Amino acid sequence: MRISLDEFMFDRQTGVHLHLENSQVRFDYSDGQGVEARIHRILKETKDLGLFSRELCSCITDWPTEYHFSPVRHNLLRHFCFKETDRVLELGCGCGAITRQLGESGANTTAIEGSLLRARCAKERCRDLNNVKVYCSNFQDLLLIPEYDYVTLIGVLEYSSVFFEGEDPFKQCLEIAKSALKKDGKLIIAIENRLGLKYFLGCSEDHTGLVYDGLQDFYQENTAHTFGKREITGMLIKNGFVGVNFAYPFPDYKLPKLVLSEAAFTMSGFNPSGLISSTISRDYSCVSKSFLAERERFIWKQLHENKIVPDLANSFLIEASLSEIKVDERLLAKYYSANRRPQYNVVTSFEQDDYFQIKVVKKGIGSHFSAQNSCLIQRFPDQDYHEGDSLDYLVRRAIARNDLFEFEKLFKLWLDFLFSNGILERNKSDIFLSVLKPEWIDCIAANIIVKKNELRMVDAEWIYTEKLTLYWLIFRYLREFDLETISANISGRVGSMQKLMWHMGIPYSNKYYDKFLKTLSEIDKTVYDICTENIDGCYIRNISANRGFITKIRSNLKNVIKKLMH
Repeated sequence: MRISLDEFMFDRQTGVHLHLENSQVRFDYSDGQGVEARIHRILKETKDLGLFSRELCSCITDWPTEYHFSPVRHNLLRHFCFKETDRVLELGCGCGAITRQLGESGANTTAIEGSLLRARCAKERCRDLNNVKVYCSNFQDLLLIPEYDYVTLIGVLEYSSVFFEGEDPFKQCLEIAKSALKKDGKLIIAIENRLGLKYFLGCSEDHTGLVYDGLQDFYQENTAHTFGKREITGMLIKNGFVGVNFAYPFPDYKLPKLVLSEAAFTMSGFNPSGLISSTISRDYSCVSKSFLAERERFIWKQLHENKIVPDLANSFLIEASLSEIKVDERLLAKYYSANRRPQYNVVTSFEQDDYFQIKVVKKGIGSHFSAQNSCLIQRFPDQDYHEGDSLDYLVRRAIARNDLFEFEKLFKLWLDFLFSNGILERNKSDIFLSVLKPEWIDCIAANIIVKKNELRMVDAEWIYTEKLTLYWLIFRYLREFDLETISANISGRVGSMQKLMWHMGIPYSNKYYDKFLKTLSEIDKTVYDICTENIDGCYIRNISANRGFITKIRSNLKNVIKKLMH
């Protein structure tokens, strides 16, 4: 017999709403008892529990802490405009990362979690939010009533075959979610795409940890199942949902930097593959040795030209409703920079205006305020959209192909662009000591669009009022890339950057490089917190993933040996 939420009692000791009989039911999903106990302890000891908490960011040391504490996680739902009058039901709230986001939006939030320890974590994450209630229960045991504007299944639907019995566990899960929706309410689903490109490139299946498991439909009855776009669309329609709208988080829904709408793939003159290629997938299980993550960026363009990106996106973000959904066709994409100090986090929106032109609008995220220091100024000028490939994409492509000639050509194209447009004070004795215009500090490969050998600088977000030379920008440009392979085409036993600079006629100076490192470090400390650098997965390269750790040791030994040989 199912239980109404009214039958639960608030437990003062845990802060969670419990049902005497239901709270003792076994729940077979966990990150590990020790891991979740650590998550709970961290949350209990943390003062700032907000979405951009620097305290929580400083505790990111492995995948579980990144998943539960990273503000990048919240990019998934940032474009939703939840209101204080909305009622939201979160089914399977885990340790409360999304619960916190829903609570901070002001919405009246009811969170359900089957594990008592995880429910306690969620309550701790939201302990200062009076509009959030956390219940411990298997949600299939609940009798829900249609009173919610939104119901969420974030990383939950795929586990239906684990927790539901019967011939069609996914139908059962959707029926429960549907039973809680108002007539015009929306079900929000985030789930991996079993046909996602990263899985074709050798990434482990997220739930089983096995390569090609989802692609080959090797799922077992008691494991999580994911679906392709047509499969899950048919499932939703079959279960009574009339309106179904897809969005596409990249690199995936777990830690998205980019969210694309369906309109992004049909809008003439818009190149979504350029944005997608700036995001890189990760194998969160760190199991697969064959995952070709870096190659992923070069495939999206061909997929877009053949109109199949939506079918091969790594994750889906779905809105489903019992009635038709009104979709804002003007919104094409949201690109987030959410791993900075809170005052510097921004979202870049790509939107179609009333005249069918694409505009690029950059704004601060949340309670953003303009926090300038004496040298670095952040600004948000609206921009026109420029179609084409980013210079970053083209340079990485040349490096991947080991094409030194193409690399040189692109580098010289960039230098000519700087010589013609970016110099404030020209140095006649050494052109590379010329002073840059203050707003050209970010004129690196990722912020340049190339079309028919013409360059345009985009995303001029920063102004640096101290003098920076062309040398400084060259060093910054080259540090963006792994140059070891392509520099091997040039004879010499010096470092990759030094070798390439000499090859292209640019004098290399340790003095200028040291000065560059000092200035870059000062800028990074201003914009990025030391702890937020972990958000981009640095712990994976340096601490947690044994394979990455061994690779780093080998690389360091190699450099030591080189120095000894000299």
